[in-house]
Amino acid sequence: MNAVFLIARETLFEAYRDRIFWLFAVVLLIGVGLSLFLSEATITETVETQIALSSAYLRLATVLVMGVFVSVSIAREANDGLLQMLLALPLPRAAWYLGRLGGFVGVGTLVAIAAAGTMLPWAPASAAARWALALACELWVVVAFALLVSVSLARPTAALALTIGFYLLARAMGALLLISDNARAYDPAAGESIVNGVLHGLSHLLPRLDQYARAEWLIYPDVAQGQPLSIIAVGSLLYLALLAAAGLFDLYRRNL
Repeated sequence: MNAVFLIARETLFEAYRDRIFWLFAVVLLIGVGLSLFLSEATITETVETQIALSSAYLRLATVLVMGVFVSVSIAREANDGLLQMLLALPLPRAAWYLGRLGGFVGVGTLVAIAAAGTMLPWAPASAAARWALALACELWVVVAFALLVSVSLARPTAALALTIGFYLLARAMGALLLISDNARAYDPAAGESIVNGVLHGLSHLLPRLDQYARAEWLIYPDVAQGQPLSIIAVGSLLYLALLAAAGLFDLYRRNL
C-alpha cells in the first residue's frame, strides 16, 4: 500500500510538472469567456443557456484533457524505459498499476472540482457539488479505461482514439436505445434486427454516462436533489474495479 501511495503521489506531481492544471485553467477561462459571451448574445433564458452550454463544454473538455494526460503519460513512461525499470524492481505489478490509477483518479477529482467551481456564479452550491461528484465519477471511469488501453496498446494516438470513442458511445447509448425502442414500437420486426441486439448488448457492458453530470441538475436544483448519486458513485466504483481487474490481467500476462 505504501508503494501504491507513493506512485499515486508521483502521478499527481507529474500532472503538476506537465502543466496539466495550467492547461485546464486555460480551458476553464475559455469556458468562462464563452459563458460571458452567451450572456450578451441571448435574449431570454440567459442563465439557463449559459449553464447548459458551459456544462456541456466542460464535460467534454475535462474528458479530453484527462484522456490526453493518461495516454501521453503512459506512452512516455514506456518509451523512456521507466516502466520496464519499475517492473524489474521487487515491486508487484499491481502496485504500479493501482498507484497510477489512483493518481489519475486524484487528478480527475481535482479537475472535476475546479470545473464545478466555475458554475457557482450561476448555480447553487449544493447543485454544483452534486454535479462535481457526478463529473468526478465520470472521469474515474474515463481514466480507468484510458489506462487500460494505454498499457495494452502502448500507442498514445490509438489509446486516445479508443478512449474518446468509448466515451462518446457511452454518452450516446441512452439516445441510441431510445431510437431503437421507438423503431421497434412502429415496426416489431426491427426489434429482431442485429443492430438492435448489438445495442442492447452494449448497453449492459457500457456505463450510462448520459445519466452523469446532467445540465438540468445545475439549472433546476430541485431536480439535482432527487438524483440517486449513491447509485452513480457505487456503479462508477464497480466499473472502475472491473477495468482495473482487466488491466491487471493484461499486465500480468505480458512479458515486459
